[in-house]
Amino acid sequence: MNAQTDALVRGLAREFAGVVGALTGGATTLADTDASVDARWVIRIEVGGRGAGRLVLALSDKDAVEITRRVMGLDEAPPEAAVADTMLEFGGQAAGSLSQDSVAAGLTLTACLDGVEALQPAASTRFRLLLEAEFHPILEVWGAVELLEAEVVTPRPEAATSRDVTSFESTGSTDHPRSSGPEPRNLEVLMDIELPISVRFGRAEMSLLAVTRLGPGAVIDLGRSPDDPVELMVSGKVVARGEVVVVAGNYGVRVTEVVSTTERIRSMGA
Repeated sequence: MNAQTDALVRGLAREFAGVVGALTGGATTLADTDASVDARWVIRIEVGGRGAGRLVLALSDKDAVEITRRVMGLDEAPPEAAVADTMLEFGGQAAGSLSQDSVAAGLTLTACLDGVEALQPAASTRFRLLLEAEFHPILEVWGAVELLEAEVVTPRPEAATSRDVTSFESTGSTDHPRSSGPEPRNLEVLMDIELPISVRFGRAEMSLLAVTRLGPGAVIDLGRSPDDPVELMVSGKVVARGEVVVVAGNYGVRVTEVVSTTERIRSMGA
């Protein structure tokens, strides 16, 4: 592994750890390890622009499921689709952050989910993410990147080999905004922003005449059964559903269903 690739591998691992820490609500320390990884979830970062090659992130199914469970705030294991959304989202976030680092100057980074055959353990570097005393997921990273004399265009990965794709392009400098291309979705700097959350019990349509006749004691049919889940909303978008509970004398909502990680992030950015 050449020096450039090693720098990209370590940078990608650092950014991935930062995203995990930010979205699970805790600081993350990155440490080298010789522990093996039973790779199940593999995120491939295709490298283009003034370079050619790829970077690969891999986690075991146990670690990926636990990270997703913590992000989603679930008591039980999340469905596989939710794990896939989370892993791709985290890989895209890490690629977006790395694209702003000087080590990735002039490179384009495209993230997608891949199979374990994309990983080459013999040449990989393994890191342990120190999240909490009882949870230290292991991240395996492999890379092969060659810098080119002139900028080249890297073909978009075929749909048959990936379930989704997220692309980022580096300008080589953080002093000037990019004129085109998608903005990196680095959420770490936004984690302290407070968002208004509302709960929708139901909804109804009424004529203006009916609204003007409302008074104390009036009953409005919201068109829902008492057993139907209420909707948890952020910025007017449904992000979860649940049941009403009482917490310390106050109303609360116990979440029973959540939308995918990608859709929740899109809702918060709407």
